Amino acid sequence: MNGIRTVAPGIYRIPVPFISSSQTTNCYLVEEADGFTVIDCGFSTKSTQSLWMKALASLEISPRHINRIIVTHHHIDHFGLAGWMQHLTDAPVFMSEKAYRQAHYVWGEDSPYAEHIRDLYLACGIPDAILFRLMISVKQYQSLVTELPQVVTLSDHAIELGEQRYTVYETQGHAEGHLVLYGERSGILLAGDHILADTVPNLNFTCSFDVYPLRSYLPSLEMLSQLPATLVLPGHGEPFTELAAVCGRIAAHYRSRLKQLLHVCSAPKTLYEIYSELHGGTVIPSRLRYEIIEWKALADHLVELGQLVEAERGMYGVCHQ
Repeated sequence: MNGIRTVAPGIYRIPVPFISSSQTTNCYLVEEADGFTVIDCGFSTKSTQSLWMKALASLEISPRHINRIIVTHHHIDHFGLAGWMQHLTDAPVFMSEKAYRQAHYVWGEDSPYAEHIRDLYLACGIPDAILFRLMISVKQYQSLVTELPQVVTLSDHAIELGEQRYTVYETQGHAEGHLVLYGERSGILLAGDHILADTVPNLNFTCSFDVYPLRSYLPSLEMLSQLPATLVLPGHGEPFTELAAVCGRIAAHYRSRLKQLLHVCSAPKTLYEIYSELHGGTVIPSRLRYEIIEWKALADHLVELGQLVEAERGMYGVCHQ
């Protein structure tokens, strides 16, 4: 099958397409002494299910040879198919407790997620016409995951993977409870979406969870950048080797965005007004849905540092002391 690639001894990369773009999620198969471990599953769609069946067949792997599934974080392009994969393989699904709590919050029965995210968008000053379109998208997003797995929370600080020891790091910033795995003997870092070389991981938070993701993200980048990793296997894009340089580039990107934000907040503005100004007045709702959350995280970080103030009606302005 096209796209499957051996990226390290005993590790296959399975690129799983997004639903409506040319992007892919990197899922991985790690060979064990008695089977295989899946790391991340992709979107929950019929085409993704078919892709996995073809991938396993091309590698001559029976679904029953999958004896463990690890999900790095709760975002739909990594977690979405985990329930189906568990049903197919009868393998346990491992996630951090925080990641599973967020997955259940977004896709569990009687989820309050849509109501909470609507309140957040309103507080950002998003106009009603755009808000209506965003909420249709949110409802569609929730409908995509129809089968939640039974999850074993991964709380160990180290696991055996591919017949070697991997240290488990639970990180924040892109997603609270995001797992990053480091092979001490091989130097391989399975980074998920926490560290990407081809793009910058977006800051993200789930309502009611980590609302200051940049405060968590920058120290974790600094800590991971010190690892003597020889190969980084990311959740998107190509493998890379320059871990410290990539971490430094991501941190510099967000420090630059903080400066941008201070500049446009010389007069109080809503987050929607800030977003529109920073994008030259062009607002694409499909991007706004995610990106305005990142700008809110940045604004709240500056409020926490005392450099911005949040006035009434969700308006942000420079703090003059």
